[in-house]
Amino acid sequence: MLPETKLPNVKIDLPIDDARAEKLLDGIQQARGRLAEIEQEIREAYRRPAPPCGDETALSLARALFRERRTREQHLPRTLFAEPAWDLLLELFICRLEERAVQVSAVGLRAGIPATTALRWLDVLEREGLVKKIAAPVDQRVVHVTLTGEAFERMSALFAEDHSRWPWEVQNQQAGAGPGN
Repeated sequence: MLPETKLPNVKIDLPIDDARAEKLLDGIQQARGRLAEIEQEIREAYRRPAPPCGDETALSLARALFRERRTREQHLPRTLFAEPAWDLLLELFICRLEERAVQVSAVGLRAGIPATTALRWLDVLEREGLVKKIAAPVDQRVVHVTLTGEAFERMSALFAEDHSRWPWEVQNQQAGAGPGN
């Protein structure tokens, strides 16, 4: 979870006329208000219900599936199995379960997705309402991406399904390498 933050009350003693001081104070208060809104957006983006099958089971299955896909690519041409949207959703699901923020510029790297492809597919996923981008409050150039609440619920439901049809390695995996491991 994100820590609570408090903005300090700062007093500045500068020679300035009242009108300009009033304008500066208004600007500071507006900035504080906007920062509070952004902080709330970030908190809401990472607030989530537990998956129906439980966090650990969902995380374990997602990591195993991620690992299985990377292993397959070591033996067969990646172009035969290109599913960048799925790889991005899987990576973002794992990151959300681990309560880790991921920057737009970094998502897809562990899955070997070229940056331009990842950006193009993130735009598609955003239009579909599955991901949302959140600008960092301090540096607007830094943008994080996360699953929307609806996408997280859908992914959770997927991992709560009957896993008997899944590859054996995925069914029996308890932990392993995936994004962040």
